[in-house]
Amino acid sequence: MRNEGTTRALLLLALFAATRIAVWFLSPEEGEVEAVFAPYALACRRAHAEGVSVYEWHDREIARMRTEALAAGRPPPPEEYRSVEYPPLAIALLWLPGLLVEDSGGEEGRREFLRSYSRAFRILMLAADLALLALVWRLARRLFPGESARECQERVLLYVAGSLALGPFLYDRIDLPLAALAILSLALLVSRARWIWSFAALAVAIHVKIVPIALAPAWIVGAWPVFFKYVERPRRVAPTLRAFASRAGALAFLLALLLAPFLFLWGTRSLDFYAFHRDRGLEIESVYATVLMALSWFGHAIEVRHGHGSYNLWSPAADGLARASGGIVAALLVAGSALLVLAVRRRARAAGSPVSPGAAPSPARLAQAFPAEFALAALFLFTASVAGNKVLSPQFLLWILPFACLAPFPRRARLAAWGILLAALVLTPVVFPLLFWDHLVAGPTVLGATVLGIRNVFLVAFLCGLCVALIRRARS
Repeated sequence: MRNEGTTRALLLLALFAATRIAVWFLSPEEGEVEAVFAPYALACRRAHAEGVSVYEWHDREIARMRTEALAAGRPPPPEEYRSVEYPPLAIALLWLPGLLVEDSGGEEGRREFLRSYSRAFRILMLAADLALLALVWRLARRLFPGESARECQERVLLYVAGSLALGPFLYDRIDLPLAALAILSLALLVSRARWIWSFAALAVAIHVKIVPIALAPAWIVGAWPVFFKYVERPRRVAPTLRAFASRAGALAFLLALLLAPFLFLWGTRSLDFYAFHRDRGLEIESVYATVLMALSWFGHAIEVRHGHGSYNLWSPAADGLARASGGIVAALLVAGSALLVLAVRRRARAAGSPVSPGAAPSPARLAQAFPAEFALAALFLFTASVAGNKVLSPQFLLWILPFACLAPFPRRARLAAWGILLAALVLTPVVFPLLFWDHLVAGPTVLGATVLGIRNVFLVAFLCGLCVALIRRARS
């Protein structure tokens, strides 16, 4: 039996290697890396060489592009392009591969830099991919010690297959490091390491892209000491409030600490990304856009417009939905966090209070005592943030995938949930890039709207299944 398990593990690793070779060589030569990320890295490098901030250099480039466009009779860059899309730590991360590439200056040097940067960037994304594989495998064994080696390998196989389905975006986006940081944060939270290290990994992930802040409520609860009797109503509120305030304050401090150097070097322009994303419209692949496309079949007016680096769907209801999306996501996060607390209380009440105040706690915090509940909550919170957001880019599903591998369901329910998620993952590259330009951007056709709608229905169905699972754990 042990030899069979080893053979399956080796076959799984061989499958991972084969799929990554295919993704590497089938990735387009010119994609998001050369079009967006490499210019950011080049801007950082040349701004540093000139002794100015990347934001000042960016302003000069936009002004130059505007002057050239007007002189040639072309439309100038939109005004919103003056704002930088990414948080400052993400810009620093984009700069990192650029440090491995030479910049000889001039237009020819620029073209060579873009080509070399693309290779260096993809090597770093491959490293993040390998880290994710190792973390998912390790966490699957840590969270589910009662499962067989075959079941553990099934969880890893989901990551290999699901990430292959998202192959066009795997090494062409910055989302793999984000997913790796989020999974690392979960691994640290449920491990014997101090909870502050988990918070540090989460803070870095939040500064790469703001969305991982959705995990903050669950992480704060998970870092609470076990000996607080949350199984019953506490007799005193003060210890609970102190525990909450200390953990929330620690996370806020880490976030401020990571932002402080950029504020010092680059000033308040470091916060440009907030206004950029606040003003974005209803992205054409979002769940809300799917609803508007369906309404258009009954006479509701819709129109595709470009803005803030994406194609958005406009209609009389679009602005209201875009504004409401933040509240919808917040409501889902509050509901998920409340269900997590109820689930942990139920589990703790069934198990009895593990330790008494003053005793040496083992496990020390709630996430260590009930790791499966926190893995499920993290999956729900991330999925809610993706499905409920006004912007749903295809690579966002990479954030969900590694957490889905750790779904704490019985095998039959787990395979059903994975089937729904895999259907959404497989349809994602069909939507973009296959149908995107001719069947969505050129005006949503029946084919484009239907395939996108099915993909989003699968995603929402997956979210609903997670919600049901959380409710059952809160009631059982």
